[in-house]
Amino acid sequence: MVHSASTGETAGGWGLEHMALLRSLVTGYVLLFFSERLFWTVFRPGDSVGDYVITWLAYSVAAYLLLCIISVFRVAHAAAMMVAGAMYGWLVEGGIAATLYGTEESAPFPLSLLCTGVSWHALISVTVGCYLIPRLLRRTSPWPALAAAVGIGLFWGLWATFLWAETPSQVTPVSAFVAHGALITSLLAACYWLWARLEARAFRVTWPGMAVATLLLGFFYVQHVAALGARVLLLPALLLGAGLVLWRYRIVGAPAAVAPLPPSPWVARNCLALLAAPLVATGVYALLLRSGMDGSPIRDTLWWAMIGVGATAFAGSILVILAGRRTADGPPTDP
Repeated sequence: MVHSASTGETAGGWGLEHMALLRSLVTGYVLLFFSERLFWTVFRPGDSVGDYVITWLAYSVAAYLLLCIISVFRVAHAAAMMVAGAMYGWLVEGGIAATLYGTEESAPFPLSLLCTGVSWHALISVTVGCYLIPRLLRRTSPWPALAAAVGIGLFWGLWATFLWAETPSQVTPVSAFVAHGALITSLLAACYWLWARLEARAFRVTWPGMAVATLLLGFFYVQHVAALGARVLLLPALLLGAGLVLWRYRIVGAPAAVAPLPPSPWVARNCLALLAAPLVATGVYALLLRSGMDGSPIRDTLWWAMIGVGATAFAGSILVILAGRRTADGPPTDP
């Protein structure tokens, strides 16, 4: 499944590495939005545009590895995407960050196995951001995309209150909240529009891309080895286990390849529906701000709900794959 740099050129003279880079940057921003900006909800004191760009590039490296996982294991269905999302989440939380190993008070080991690699990255960033939303944007009707945007906005506005309970408390004015939300969601809509155009060409794994992504991720991972010792062996063990599950998916009946999708005339219009998300989020945020709540009850409720839903979805996805049988058109199905 790994192609050399000389295996061919895409339309317009774009080589495989160029297309892979563009796909990684676009997917990287989608992951940045759901994994980072939706989590922190606003620009905090000390944040800068430079930090934003560096974080985007870091997520683009993780995005390339996620695209490689999707390509190699022929991931094309929700159950497999959830498992692939967990691999991405563990790479972020155990390869770039160190929260997978229980270094954060809010997520001690073994709870760190689920949060936030599974409960946020796999569930929200990959399954919703990289699987569900692109499919809704291709629909002829704009209502599914609008409904998803409203759902994202409700969650966004509720989750944003967790910063009020931080020490020190961080309360962002409503005007700054909506400005930030509109900016990052406009960029998200543009990325989804470009994503739809890139879907017309298949993603291929290349040796140079794998080498660069592995070296960059390895730079952070080596630092975790020096600081945490044998605990970091947890990451390759988790990746191996999830990889074996996806291998089962691949050999039981995954499609021969994730087929390129033809351009959809509805994507540009449906992308505009995503702009409802920051408007709904701002309305919820402003209402809660006026109510005088400190955000703790909402934060704790959402936190544990995501852990429960993420764990259930992940376990269910594994069971679907392991219990699946070969079908005429491809994916494993329930027995």
